[in-house]
Amino acid sequence: MRWTTLVRASLVAAALATFSATVTPPVLAAYRPLSLEVDVGVFYDDLAPHGRWIETGDYGWVFAPSVSRSWRPYTVGHWVWTDEYGWLWVSDEPFGWATYHYGRWYDDPVLGWAWVPGYDWAPAWVSFRSGGGYVGWAPLPPRLTWAGGSFRVGAIQLDAYIEPRHYCFVPERSFVDRAIRSDVVSVSRNVTIINVTQNVTNYAVANDRIVNRSVDVERVERAVGRRVPRLRAVGASSVGEARRERVRGNQVEVFNPVVRRASVERKPARGKTLQQRQAERPREEAQRRDQARQREAGRQAELRAQEKLRGQDAARERLQAQVQERSRRAQEAAQRQAAALQRQAERRRQGREARSDERDHQQIERRQAQDRRELERAHDRGIRQPQRNASAAEAERRREAEHRALEQRQRQERQDFDASREGARQAREGGGRDRQARLAGQQRREPGAPEGGRQPRQQKPQQQLKDAKTQHKSEKQSPRR
Repeated sequence: MRWTTLVRASLVAAALATFSATVTPPVLAAYRPLSLEVDVGVFYDDLAPHGRWIETGDYGWVFAPSVSRSWRPYTVGHWVWTDEYGWLWVSDEPFGWATYHYGRWYDDPVLGWAWVPGYDWAPAWVSFRSGGGYVGWAPLPPRLTWAGGSFRVGAIQLDAYIEPRHYCFVPERSFVDRAIRSDVVSVSRNVTIINVTQNVTNYAVANDRIVNRSVDVERVERAVGRRVPRLRAVGASSVGEARRERVRGNQVEVFNPVVRRASVERKPARGKTLQQRQAERPREEAQRRDQARQREAGRQAELRAQEKLRGQDAARERLQAQVQERSRRAQEAAQRQAAALQRQAERRRQGREARSDERDHQQIERRQAQDRRELERAHDRGIRQPQRNASAAEAERRREAEHRALEQRQRQERQDFDASREGARQAREGGGRDRQARLAGQQRREPGAPEGGRQPRQQKPQQQLKDAKTQHKSEKQSPRR
């Protein structure tokens, strides 16, 4: 134990001597790293459900996660600032507790991105670039080993080990976003952005832990326009705790046990060699193609079903439109027929009334003519048989007075007849207007309206005419009496 302490102290001294520009963070007594120790087998067992372990000739057993072809490391999660470790990557993937804090990543031509296990824990093993309004990071390759508290190469020399396409660049204002994956710019712009940025990778050892202060936190705050939260690291006691939500308030959980080599050589339970993986790849490619074809067939079937439903909806709408059009036409035809019948009935009524008026007028004319004839006969008898006490002049004046009275009475009778006929006509017109208003009111009335709200029935024009005729006949007979 004493020898281990001396070795750690010498490593710290060597790191401080190598990185003279490294800023030593303040000592925080609140945090204590876990004293838990595990062997590399914990990686084999815990990561197996999330990918494959493949044995390679260059790096031994590597882990290839089950992800899409466009996936890249350090994209599903976000960056946070901690007082103990500087910039810490908080992963949202179940294997992130190990693959982003231990070991290295490399892009294998057969496997894609693969992770090589390591023994040193860090808040993130990446190379940082900054400038031109962008911040970028790329996973460190296995050739860059951490020994004696340094990489033994400067930040500028890191570019010789990392390809431009491996960087993930985001605008500075998006660097601390939770959904940072959606802010990563297209890989096709990486070369252009690299020309306006510089490598700012800065790892150091402080208080026996690796610290990442590559990007100036104050510069990030100026870019985002707000203060970047300072989180405090707290230790997680198990892998299960590390997989759950790791940021709670102003704390972030880290699971960083000391990883040692296994006392006996261990292999992943379902690990395979690279040759076996290459042999399986055609079969898996065929399976993926079959699955893609099945998904496409399912999608096409769903599209056809949706198109069929849309066609049915369109047919139903057309049928409804046709029914409504037929109903509208039938209603218009019924209205036209009703209007024609009404006009025909009105013409018949007017004809009947005209004939009735003509008969009444002829009756009046005949009666008045008969009255005149009777008066003339009476005058003729008076002339043939004059009264003894009346002179001829008086008889003539009496006859003229009787003629004038008869003419005045007949004239008044004709005026009364015309007035009664005009009153009947106005009554008919008023009754027609009332009937139209009553029909319009019935159309506006809501269904279920009480019948008591109806207007009283108007007298029919025929009844008004009949009453006018009766009154006229009674007046016509009065002169005789």
